[in-house]
Amino acid sequence: MGVWEDQNEQQVLDQPLLAEAAVILVEHAPVTRRVLERASSCALVVRYGVGVDNVDIPAATAKGSGSPTSPTTPPTPWPTMPSCCCSPWPGPAGFSENVRQGSWRGATEQHMPLVLHGRSLGIVGYGRIGSATARRALAMGLKVYAYDPFVPPEKMTGDGVVACPTGDAPERA
Repeated sequence: MGVWEDQNEQQVLDQPLLAEAAVILVEHAPVTRRVLERASSCALVVRYGVGVDNVDIPAATAKGSGSPTSPTTPPTPWPTMPSCCCSPWPGPAGFSENVRQGSWRGATEQHMPLVLHGRSLGIVGYGRIGSATARRALAMGLKVYAYDPFVPPEKMTGDGVVACPTGDAPERA
């Protein structure tokens, strides 16, 4: 297995173990047709991160190294967590500060947990990560608004999301 980051095609081609690599694990380095030809033992290309723009999909598929995709689960909590932490309550950071100051009990009036149910979350981009974030937010009882010019509003509505085809969320009730 080889892991090469922030390299150009020639630097990847110059890797001494490229020909022996059974798996190529990559984030940004280019996996081109030439790289795949040189990686004669490669059975799988794994792209971690978002998107596969740096992987020659037709060449990987023709070689039988699969059609690389990027994961949805690891990045999904990141858009959701700031919604919880940046809301108008001290949240986990407030409890953490209480513990640092020697107080184990954090549920003072100042640190009462925020009720997410009924609050709203706006999502711009309803692809794999946006829709996975929406599912998590809906499960927490949030009302979800989404905008994506490439996704039919019916898809969002079918998922329980309020589609905002113009990018503008409806006025607050």
